[in-house]
Amino acid sequence: MDSNMTIVSPAYFIIMGLSGIPHVNYYYLFLLVLYIMSVVENGIVMALICFDQSLKTPKYIAVFNLVFVDVVGSSALVPKVIDTFWFDHKYISYSNCLTYSFFYYVLLTMQSLNLALLSFDRLIAITFPLRYQIIVSLKTMFSLVAACWIISIFDMLVAVGFLIRLSFCRGFLGTPHINYYYFFLLVLYIMSVVENGVVMALICLDQSLKTPKYIAVFNLAFVDVVGSSALVPKVIDTFWFDHKYISYSNCLTYEFFNFLTLTMQSLNLVVLSFDRLVAITFPLRYQIIQSYLQR
Repeated sequence: MDSNMTIVSPAYFIIMGLSGIPHVNYYYLFLLVLYIMSVVENGIVMALICFDQSLKTPKYIAVFNLVFVDVVGSSALVPKVIDTFWFDHKYISYSNCLTYSFFYYVLLTMQSLNLALLSFDRLIAITFPLRYQIIVSLKTMFSLVAACWIISIFDMLVAVGFLIRLSFCRGFLGTPHINYYYFFLLVLYIMSVVENGVVMALICLDQSLKTPKYIAVFNLAFVDVVGSSALVPKVIDTFWFDHKYISYSNCLTYEFFNFLTLTMQSLNLVVLSFDRLVAITFPLRYQIIQSYLQR
């Protein structure tokens, strides 16, 4: 880092959030009820897995960890949100903000990795049904879960290490070599568009890929292209070319497309999960259901 650069870190942040909205306390009450329901229901799931011997299998180790991460993640976020806005404690110190962010993103990363573990478990069960018990043992699943925790924590420690080197009071202004970040972001965006374009072209041109599953895959690739195109070019234009002003209507438009594509990505993954569920649950009837959907 340039020796002449001074890192400016604020003593605290003021969180404004949903200030000034009428009857907003009902939202916080609803959020509190959802949080309590989530903790209770996830606690029941964890208790069932702990006490039922038939559930002590590799798959349910991953399920237990996913539920545990959900409880800890919501506990790291919701009580603080309620305390901040419901009880008007809108000041948070710089160190506390970093701590909350660290735990929140560690647990968010763990949720994604845990879903990948469950997908891996089902992949092995489908691909190698006779060797499943040998490949996915309790020891293997415990090792994979531990590796996911290590990756998540290390990843966020590195991110926080870089974060404390930024001057928050000036945003990205004065951050050395920041243009390399935007260039890297541009390269990733181009690679994403090209690769997703290749996937969509293959699905369109290859007759063997014209199946319900690949319709969902095509839509997922299309949504990824639209979502990244709604976000990345604007980010690069804003910071790289110093166009930092945006009209209210344009801001709403960008937010609309951003959250629309994010929602579509989640729903598309649900559709793909449904396809695999039918393939696993009704393997003999899957082709019939699939041919019906192709009409």
